[in-house]
Amino acid sequence: MTSGIIRSRFLAPAFFLFILVASPTAGAEAPNASAPFDLLKIGATPPPIDLHPLYGLVDPQFQIYDELVVNKKIKGRKEVKKGALEEFEIRNGGKEFVIHLKKGVRFHNNSPLTANDVAYSLNMLQRSQTYFHPRLKDVTAKVIDENTLALFSENLQDWVPYIDFPLLNAAYEKNHPIEGYIPMGTGPYRFVEYDKNSKILRLERVPGRTTNHPSPARLEYHYFDSPEAATAELLQGTIDFFMGIPTAKVGDVKQRGDFTLVENYYHYTYLIHLNAKKYPLSEPRFRKALSLLINRESLAKVFDGAQNALLPTDAPLYLAWPMSIPKTGKQDVRQALDLFESLGWKQNGGKLMKDGRRFKLEIIFPKELSEYLPLLNLVAKTFADAGIQCAITEAGGFGSFMERYRTGKFEAVFIDSNDGDSLEYSAPRWTTHGDLNYGNYSSKKMDALFKSLKDSKTNRKETKEQIQSLFLEEAPAISLFYTKGYGAFRLSSQFGDSILANPWQLHYLGRDIEETH
Repeated sequence: MTSGIIRSRFLAPAFFLFILVASPTAGAEAPNASAPFDLLKIGATPPPIDLHPLYGLVDPQFQIYDELVVNKKIKGRKEVKKGALEEFEIRNGGKEFVIHLKKGVRFHNNSPLTANDVAYSLNMLQRSQTYFHPRLKDVTAKVIDENTLALFSENLQDWVPYIDFPLLNAAYEKNHPIEGYIPMGTGPYRFVEYDKNSKILRLERVPGRTTNHPSPARLEYHYFDSPEAATAELLQGTIDFFMGIPTAKVGDVKQRGDFTLVENYYHYTYLIHLNAKKYPLSEPRFRKALSLLINRESLAKVFDGAQNALLPTDAPLYLAWPMSIPKTGKQDVRQALDLFESLGWKQNGGKLMKDGRRFKLEIIFPKELSEYLPLLNLVAKTFADAGIQCAITEAGGFGSFMERYRTGKFEAVFIDSNDGDSLEYSAPRWTTHGDLNYGNYSSKKMDALFKSLKDSKTNRKETKEQIQSLFLEEAPAISLFYTKGYGAFRLSSQFGDSILANPWQLHYLGRDIEETH
């Protein structure tokens, strides 16, 4: 075994046979070095901490693992046929979700997928301390037979959107610890090796898995420490695709005639989530004053060469909801100081003081977001200029960070969130009894607005605007910026018009794509 390379031990014999097949067989496509879709090289950042799908593996997870969801609508009126669920039934007044698995689904070590594996996967998810499990914490599973299981919850409608977790093999997981973990699922691609020295993860398509659109026989994920490094390799022709082009490099890519530029479908919010139980953060006017101190344009300049940029203030509501950066969110130091003073907090000798006590704030962040440390340091300096003593603290890996976050042992946390893309994601964070309401925010008015949005199909735009306005006035969060990511395909990769027209399909290579009407 080559030093620094993690290889799949159980796939070695099958991989050898796969290479020996020189021509396609019925129902399968054999790799061919001269085939136009033989190999696709994808850039990604940052390198994985480990290769387990619940802890470190991100992009390749969609190829290695199947999920329960039968289909998922994506941009362009398309659906992705994916997952191991054949059909389902909703029983007991919406509190029971009976799942019937597809028959014949097998893991890459040839063992069959069973209902016990699904139940085990759910249990692992609930114990993993990732961002998934709070949404599923109240769900229990009961295995009915080998291909059937029932999931129970008092809030079926709240957790159904989150059943797209990776399906794990129970027997395999119990014998393979996280350290040195070899990924093994039921997806269309299987793990070959991960070279830690070159930071390249290699996958090959599973024999017998067919698809109705072009899918390469092999995938390589080339990991880089920064978007700048990945973009440089893309421009040099080392990789075929990268989603995360730095905003400063978008012009360079556009000038090249050998690339197709695409815009990221999702937009992520980066924010500082405040603990509303901690004084004086419990006071909405104090939180608003903190937000008014932030110069978001300066933050954008710090990351002028990175993959993030502020969306315009007039961005459509469905993209910039609920944490857009409207005119009211712009920096106004004078108004901020006036708000502080109205609450008894005054600057004294360069310190923000009340009753002889200086206001101190600690912002924690997970190791996985350490690339944003320059941004957080700029936030700390901004606060310091107003007399606030601000400490920026790395709270360990995501598991350790989440332990502090979800138990309320924090004053402020820096997080990224895709809340702006889905009401289902946002309600748990900004409603009184929401599973993700770690900031202890409570507002009867906000709860009523979310309930109205869920129950009524009319006046939704107006309700969303009210939620956004209320959020900006009193929610315990300081929105900093949105990601607005760009990606580019190298045209010589010959990866097919369907993928170029819909880059989100990259997550679902090897799966059928069907038009819906």
